Amino acid sequence: MEKNICSECAGLRGLSCCEGVEIYVTQGDIERISFFTNSQDFYLSAPLKGVYRRCDASWKDLILDRNGRRNIIKLTRNGKCFFLKKEGCLLPMTVKPLLCRIHPYDFNEHGVTEIYKYCPIAKKPNSEEILKDMGMSYSVVKKWHALLYREIREEKRSAFNGERKI
Repeated sequence: MEKNICSECAGLRGLSCCEGVEIYVTQGDIERISFFTNSQDFYLSAPLKGVYRRCDASWKDLILDRNGRRNIIKLTRNGKCFFLKKEGCLLPMTVKPLLCRIHPYDFNEHGVTEIYKYCPIAKKPNSEEILKDMGMSYSVVKKWHALLYREIREEKRSAFNGERKI
């Protein structure tokens, strides 16, 4: 069973990282989650709202379709991720959206940079060890990062070639 330090953190802060955020999903994420849940009623296409946190210059160009929209996980009425329940996320790590798997590491197009400075785990002296115990070793996160960019670039190529609308 996965260590659930995020639930502990959410209990302390009163807010989970899965609340009040729009989680971008790749077509690969959608396919993996659809296969696991036997449903496609968990995401929607939406425009960006407000300021976007990603500082990667190419990020918006890669994820937005020609109408300025991208696929995100639906939120419940109280602003929580569709898959967040009282006991935590319903999705196993191998099915979660790539952005969720990578979090709390920060990244840009060129690679994984550091643990996101606003995540409480970043302030712990053994943060790397805690994340490793959660199945998030730096080498695994780098693989998820590479897969994320491979999937978003493939979606962009497919959309450009008229194969699929993102």
